Amino acid sequence: AKGAKAEADKVAKLGDKVAGQRVTLESRTTGRRSVADVVPKDKTVDEVKTGKSPLSQGQKDIKADIDAGRDVIPRGKNAENAGLTPGQPTKMKCYEVDGCP
Repeated sequence: AKGAKAEADKVAKLGDKVAGQRVTLESRTTGRRSVADVVPKDKTVDEVKTGKSPLSQGQKDIKADIDAGRDVIPRGKNAENAGLTPGQPTKMKCYEVDGCP
């Protein structure tokens, strides 16, 4: 419940800068998938965490790929709705927990 509220608060704060929510991304390095909480229009990933919840292994893999400048693979309808092409390797600008600089 806290996570959903924090995510809704983040979306409200970003307003029309949000391209999509709950966007599935796949690591090209490990094949693991993760669902990004918020994807702004500038092709960043904003993972919303509450309390002391750590990143999952899939989130760590996606973050490592993005931080290293490697493409990730968007998957599914939410990715398409966010303006990404499912199945097409895509370079995202940054992956931050609670906001990109």
